[in-house]
Amino acid sequence: QELRIAFDRIRNDAVFGIDAEWDEETTGAGLFQFSGRDEVLLIDIPALSSTEEGVKALSETVGALMNSSEATVVGFSPRQDLSRLRASKCVSNDHWLSGTRAVVDAQRIAGEKEPKLRKLGLARVCQHYLGKPLDKAEQCSMWSSRP
Repeated sequence: QELRIAFDRIRNDAVFGIDAEWDEETTGAGLFQFSGRDEVLLIDIPALSSTEEGVKALSETVGALMNSSEATVVGFSPRQDLSRLRASKCVSNDHWLSGTRAVVDAQRIAGEKEPKLRKLGLARVCQHYLGKPLDKAEQCSMWSSRP
């Protein structure tokens, strides 16, 4: 229910950003960041996908939007993020992430606009376009750990 309420606040945005976090000890994603224009949802994939109600909520919100032809969902080199999301254990026979039609790759777009950026990571591309560094210190956290 909390996911649906939070999702309703960003549902009408046109562009969304995504990022998945995981650690090497797990197969799927531990945390999924899904942002609208003014708000970021931090989604606990293992917790939600372990119940029928959670899978239904994911499918009807994030899953539906990521496969929508009416939204744009931006990730930076999102291939591995999407692979980890699909590999996340799901209590239902039908996975909540049925498609990714709305997802575009910001790294590919940056590389097409400026070929010198083609092989650079997110921190360097942000430095180029925003003029500020991006702190990636939390990238190596144990995302599957729960309090």
